[in-house]
Amino acid sequence: FDLQFYWDVTQIQSVENIDWGTLEPGATGDVTLYVKNPNPLGVYLCAAWDEATWAPPGAEQYFTFSWDQPGDRILKAGYAQRVNMHLQVHPDITGVENFTFDIIINVDDDPY
Repeated sequence: FDLQFYWDVTQIQSVENIDWGTLEPGATGDVTLYVKNPNPLGVYLCAAWDEATWAPPGAEQYFTFSWDQPGDRILKAGYAQRVNMHLQVHPDITGVENFTFDIIINVDDDPY
């Protein structure tokens, strides 16, 4: 299954990466984007980060990622859904000035 991600409801500005901005200890960064299902079938989505892609290694212990797309909500064929993603920084974070990681969106035709 394929998905498309956009910054705007009109689906013109595609998402290449997410800049969470400057996040202080204890803060939460929020982004809103639109995920489109160009497939001929409805799909279910599940998001997580890929621990192997974190830079610097070990930084993931200071963050919690979430989004508001339940795994039992279907994204109909041809439709786009607004999605809010959240990245919370642990209040005791140390030694991390900059970071990168990959968000993995799993797609299935059965609910998660």
